[in-house]
Amino acid sequence: RLDKMTEGLLIVAKTKLAWKNLQQQFADRKVSKRYIAIVARRPNAPFGIIDMPVDYKMAVSDWRVLSCFRARRAPSPSRPSSPTSDSSPPSPPPSSSSQRGGNFVTTLELIPHHGRTH
Repeated sequence: RLDKMTEGLLIVAKTKLAWKNLQQQFADRKVSKRYIAIVARRPNAPFGIIDMPVDYKMAVSDWRVLSCFRARRAPSPSRPSSPTSDSSPPSPPPSSSSQRGGNFVTTLELIPHHGRTH
């Protein structure tokens, strides 16, 4: 568990033989782990590597963008939304790194390789 906001899967063995088999699969690193994260930014690249300490222990994970959408701004109280404001065509993707970042919602896939117990 990385923090309190995560959800996951609990694996339960129904027999002692199944439990031993599951233990061996984890020990042999045959079980792969994958996390999906939603972030409020647009990354500067479509994929990458995170290699930073987590709780003072080095951790390495690959990541890649699964989807990225421009976030809608909430209507301001002084300017209510109109039916025509929603029908404008979407903006083209930013062409320079200075235009990247805010006002986007991105879904990432993260695959931990080593480091913290995931």
